[in-house]
Amino acid sequence: MAHISAALASNSQLWGDRGVWHCDGRRALSGRALHAAAARLSAALSARLGCRPGDRVALLGLNTPEYLVALLAATDAGALACPLNWRWSDAELAAALALVAPAVVCVDAACEALLAAAARRPGCPPFPVVRLAPVGGALGDAAAGRQPAAGRPTHDMAPLLQPAGAAAQAELQLLRPPCGGALIVFTSGTTSTPKGAVLAHTALLHQSMAKLAVVGYSARDSYLHAAPLCHIGGLSSALAALLAGAQHVFMPRYSPADTARLVRRHRVTALIAVPAMVEDLLALGAEGEGAGDGSAPAPGASAGSLPSVLRVLVGGGGMRPAVAGLVVRLFPNAVVSTAYGMTEAASSITFLCPAARTAAEPGGSSNSAPSGVCVGAPAPGVQVAIAAPTADGPNGLCGERPLPLSASSPGPSPVGEVLTRGPHVMAGYWQDPEQTQKALLPDGWLRTGDLGALDAAGRLWLVGRAKDTVRSGGENVHAAEVEAALEQHPAIAAAAVVGLPHSRLGEMVAAAVVLRPGWAWREELGGSTATNAAAGGRRLVTPAELQQHCRAAGLTAFKLPRRVAVLAELPRNSSGKVVKPAVKQALLTRSAL
Repeated sequence: MAHISAALASNSQLWGDRGVWHCDGRRALSGRALHAAAARLSAALSARLGCRPGDRVALLGLNTPEYLVALLAATDAGALACPLNWRWSDAELAAALALVAPAVVCVDAACEALLAAAARRPGCPPFPVVRLAPVGGALGDAAAGRQPAAGRPTHDMAPLLQPAGAAAQAELQLLRPPCGGALIVFTSGTTSTPKGAVLAHTALLHQSMAKLAVVGYSARDSYLHAAPLCHIGGLSSALAALLAGAQHVFMPRYSPADTARLVRRHRVTALIAVPAMVEDLLALGAEGEGAGDGSAPAPGASAGSLPSVLRVLVGGGGMRPAVAGLVVRLFPNAVVSTAYGMTEAASSITFLCPAARTAAEPGGSSNSAPSGVCVGAPAPGVQVAIAAPTADGPNGLCGERPLPLSASSPGPSPVGEVLTRGPHVMAGYWQDPEQTQKALLPDGWLRTGDLGALDAAGRLWLVGRAKDTVRSGGENVHAAEVEAALEQHPAIAAAAVVGLPHSRLGEMVAAAVVLRPGWAWREELGGSTATNAAAGGRRLVTPAELQQHCRAAGLTAFKLPRRVAVLAELPRNSSGKVVKPAVKQALLTRSAL
């Protein structure tokens, strides 16, 4: 029976008493210790906390061994594990908690204050808390005398891991909920309608096997958790490395200096990255960090490079040739693959491997290649198709019930909406049948909302993000959420948010706004309407004030507009809808002035 926790059971025999999970300042954890911890926590969730198959167990924490143990324990008890983003605001977190109504929330010390703030929000449901603690720590490490977390009934993790009764046998249960789901992973953190994609055990294991086949993770690897485990990219690759029997190196929070240090200290051979990470690490080397630990670069490697790394998976879609050159400088010995995917597809839909990259670059061997960025061929067992746009579809998308173009058509396909089908596709959005019906077609195709085309070799080329979403620094930012926050300001009559190219983040959030009568714009870094002098009898508003307003409205820092421009009116089509490509062009034109 397919179960993601089974990988821990099988690898505990392979690892034995060897230290295989590493986290700074701690003793490395052995395979047997990890297996016992997950089994005992699973038993405690069932027997002591009343968690039943089909219940939800929410997780809020940084990248640590105990976080991944808790996730595996929750799924082993038959619950749906719900990773929550620690970068959310308390309003976003409260909305997600209200949606999944968790039977238990597992939280670490770094995120307790955020959970407490969310728990005070109206509508946040009641729940007991398990306070995460280092696996293998002494019973006295259980934070004796601390106040209950978030004002809720609280259980420290360390006592739950002590042998007691049947749990002393430390055997995994491998229970599954009636729906077959393993995880509910959130696609975004909106304050009103967060969407949680229900991913089955089979979908996650299929993705793991695809990564083993394409990226080549093995038991000889040392895998660095550089991506957040609350994101599907970090989770999917972590499960693949677990299935392979690799060693794990945990980095609680990403930082360039810690990444370089941990790679060298543990001779990391595999990791996933986004273009912003690559630029950060190269900048670190250029600033004279060198090896980061005082040692000289390895023979044949430049200062700041990471020659121990042999496998890199770059997420976030296609990789421009300029970025590919940076990756080679940073990881001179690595095989670099790129992936295009989404939460609803349990991670990767396509992979672009080194052998195919040359043909997919300008001047390569591809004939009649579509415009855009090549993101490679479908993952093993994954189908990709293009649905032609129709007159009723917004922004070039197909209509309500799209049909994929025939795969037998010769030559490249026209541009249309990208569809995918296979065992990797989500079961649906948790408690949201309306959005599920919009995303999943009756014949199993998942609508990605992205525009693309297939070339003659079957590779997918992305033309743009038709979904009204900005992908900034690895986070999805929904334009409608930022627009709603901007339009709550008394100066703003209308707002349109788009993504503009950014050298480090990929895209940055930018906004075009229309001012209400009686307001004037001042292009400066500071100031507020309370202190600005009137301009011809009009009140003044500044970019800084709008950012402060959006933050007060509940937007997380990465969702704040980095650039704001005032337009006399927003470009609209004949039906009155804002034309986002025209907004983007107007902002780009102003940037070039």
